[in-house]
Amino acid sequence: AYPDMDVTIGFIRQGKTGGKDLVYGAVITAAGMSSRMKDFKQLMKIGGLTFSERVILNFRRAGVSDIAVVTGYRGDELEKSLKGSGAIFLRNKDYETTEMLDSAKIGLSYLRDRCDYVFFCPVDVPFFIEDTLRKEMVSAKKADVIVPNITEACFMTGTEYREQYDEGYIRGLLQKLAGLGAKTVMVTGV
Repeated sequence: AYPDMDVTIGFIRQGKTGGKDLVYGAVITAAGMSSRMKDFKQLMKIGGLTFSERVILNFRRAGVSDIAVVTGYRGDELEKSLKGSGAIFLRNKDYETTEMLDSAKIGLSYLRDRCDYVFFCPVDVPFFIEDTLRKEMVSAKKADVIVPNITEACFMTGTEYREQYDEGYIRGLLQKLAGLGAKTVMVTGV
């Protein structure tokens, strides 16, 4: 389990596809029950589009080719509404007992060998534009340094998060992060 995070749009370096052009993917987490919102936010409309449709559209406009939507609560209904979007649907069957980042891991695992870089976005963050994504794509090609906090480092590397840690645990995180391709790695919050 991961502690609460203020997550908007994240960018994670994945494996190499080996192609000449970089392949970008996106994981959209949409498995939650929207208990705080009291409405099924995945299908709430803004300007004629649902949150889900808007997030997918923004990624498509930026040129993101592989989009994985991780569903759970009311999954059949959401998947039916997004039929034809070109997104791949993955199901978090344990959505009632897991956290958003567990859903993200399902999507990241699916895209691991399909994409060089993967965007991560919860479905309830539809207010970004494709230009922002394009700028992130340009900066990702040049990234030599990554500076996640401990929670983000665990998420990025698939390492189990621990409240208590020692120097060996942190060194292991740093080694895994360096394996993602950055020349310099630091972990904050230690």
